[in-house]
Amino acid sequence: MLRTRRVLTVRYSTSYRYHSLDVDYWVRNLDEHGAPGVQKVLVGNKIDLAHKRKVPAADAQALADKYGMLYFETSAKDDMNVEQCFSKLAKQISDRMKMGKAGSGASGVDVGKSGGQRGGNGPKCCQS
Repeated sequence: MLRTRRVLTVRYSTSYRYHSLDVDYWVRNLDEHGAPGVQKVLVGNKIDLAHKRKVPAADAQALADKYGMLYFETSAKDDMNVEQCFSKLAKQISDRMKMGKAGSGASGVDVGKSGGQRGGNGPKCCQS
């Protein structure tokens, strides 16, 4: 599936201390199995829970920088930065496609697959 996608979005809750190994896993998997030129994005969600914040924005930005990823902080509950995140991502993909740098393959999203498991215990796609 990774060979036909243009974007990898790694999402985490800012109120839960993510493990950078999970991000390392997804990026390494993409680099190994994905099409060249796939845009990578790190998204910190639940910024509306500022009083429960466990992941400093600077730490997440440093991790995103390490992998050349875009970085956004969002709140789906309060509709903060969600549209901006997708708009920026869509523009970058469009620009890269115009320059011939985007990964080739089908467009669209397949969220029904559970292929995001690592030995049954790792991170899973599209789950909180």
